[in-house]
Amino acid sequence: MRKIGKAQPHDLPSLAKCFRRVEADLIDRGDGPLTEDLTKEGDFALAIEEGTLFVSKEGSRVIAACTVSHDLATSFFPKSLSQKKISALLDTILYQGEDLVVLSCLAVDPAFQRQGNGHLLFQAVAARYSEATFLLSITEENKVGRAFFLAQGFLDAGPYAPFETNDQKAYHLLVKPYKQEGLCRNIGW
Repeated sequence: MRKIGKAQPHDLPSLAKCFRRVEADLIDRGDGPLTEDLTKEGDFALAIEEGTLFVSKEGSRVIAACTVSHDLATSFFPKSLSQKKISALLDTILYQGEDLVVLSCLAVDPAFQRQGNGHLLFQAVAARYSEATFLLSITEENKVGRAFFLAQGFLDAGPYAPFETNDQKAYHLLVKPYKQEGLCRNIGW
């Protein structure tokens, strides 16, 4: 039986195994290794403590994990924490004051992919933050991931260079806008 909820400290070993399998699969496909910092048990422990790590489990095995953040500066501009860059990002997404949730990572164990597990986990997280706009940055080469998020209702806001890194990867900013009931927002992308 599958269970979705916030990760707990006893999930740490299974989380680490899940991410090792995900990273190995990404490398095999030519999309890896993970660029996400959340790959060490210490990072998982901090996310668990902060309540920002959600998991889908089959028994005690973590089959999918999702991390969120509400801090645009450290999520997108960790070196400079630039307010100017944050303002530009908010302009890009036509920000109108709603809560913002940065989807830092969504990973599904390769043995459980293409079975709806990523969709179910994201839907549970989206329901928890039902009045928020979701943001994420994804590499252009990760076509499977981009297709997944577009199917979840995200819009591609185009190329974006958020991480202030020296890597040569091209990123896209994906946005799932919050729509207030009775109000239509024309994003125009």
